[in-house]
Amino acid sequence: MPIILIPLLIILAIAGFSIGGNIFEGVDFGLPSLNTLQERSVLTPEVQTPSGSSSTVTSTVSFILDTEITKEPEDGNNTNTVIFEFSGSIIPEDNVRITYETYIAGIDKYWKPTSSAKRTIKLPLGPNEYTFKVRSKYKGEVDYTPASYTFTINTSEYYGKVDIRSVRQESTTRKLLITLRPNLTSDEKINITGWRIEGELGGFTIPLGIEKIPQAINFTGTNNINLRRGDAVYLTAEKSPFGRNISFRPNICMGYFKQYYTFPLSISSSCPDKPTERDLRYLRIPCQDFILKDISFSSCTIPNHANIPSVATDSECLSYIQDRFNYSACYNLHKNDSDFTKNEWHIYMERDFTRDRHDTIKLLDKDGRIVDTFIY
Repeated sequence: MPIILIPLLIILAIAGFSIGGNIFEGVDFGLPSLNTLQERSVLTPEVQTPSGSSSTVTSTVSFILDTEITKEPEDGNNTNTVIFEFSGSIIPEDNVRITYETYIAGIDKYWKPTSSAKRTIKLPLGPNEYTFKVRSKYKGEVDYTPASYTFTINTSEYYGKVDIRSVRQESTTRKLLITLRPNLTSDEKINITGWRIEGELGGFTIPLGIEKIPQAINFTGTNNINLRRGDAVYLTAEKSPFGRNISFRPNICMGYFKQYYTFPLSISSSCPDKPTERDLRYLRIPCQDFILKDISFSSCTIPNHANIPSVATDSECLSYIQDRFNYSACYNLHKNDSDFTKNEWHIYMERDFTRDRHDTIKLLDKDGRIVDTFIY
């Protein structure tokens, strides 16, 4: 090194130390490093506290903590006592004693310190879902990325078989709508009559329903609400068009009802019975024209024919129209068709039991065990 540069380097080094920096870092002049790991100021990530508040912590550390859960309870365990085991590691140190802090949302108010690598927790009775968190601690520093595990206890044998797919909140123009969908094989069927759907403000027990609305229009629920693969269940806070708490499967003939009832949940307006000219060949031409051109099969409506003399005075034509184009006739003709009923159940709860902004919706089986939860 030229002698003339030595005084300059000494001056720069002194200046570097005076501002707490290392001007030689990353440059090899054959001099020892002027910074050590212990001298670095580390800005830790934003930390989420159990209460939900956050803070940014600045600390000087020379190690990295890591935490993992080594044993967790079996999901759906039919007990309210659960055991977690966990471990921690520290880099670059080894053979040091690490302590831990654990936390369960809804159970613990603060992080609970422990020197054990195991925690046994007795939870409240009844089915529920929880999230367990654990973090390592050493020399006052904690692992700011805790290990976590979400689990359920006392869950139903149907857990995972039926999902709460969506919850649409009530607004000024529409009422609460909850959608369920099953996860079943083609051979499986689940009866959900007697199950409950609950929010923080109450709940609703799923009643009997009507699988096939009969031609006599007897609106009484007598069938179990059975779900098959591909079904959807719509539970609404609206009132049933057929009377209090009457729930049903829509079918291909229900468009005939739309001129008499208002359906809060949409049903098909079309009808399956549009005839061909060959079917009508024995009727008079004015009658054929009225049926093929004036009857709206897309909306299941029959226009007033009293002012059409060629139809109003044709008894054979009137008999054909009255006998064919109504719900009872459609039901008799199609009730045994494989596609007669839709892959839907419309369940009218006539109540809202959810909170506006945040709630946990639970689907419970007949024994009160959790089938699914939905949090918003």
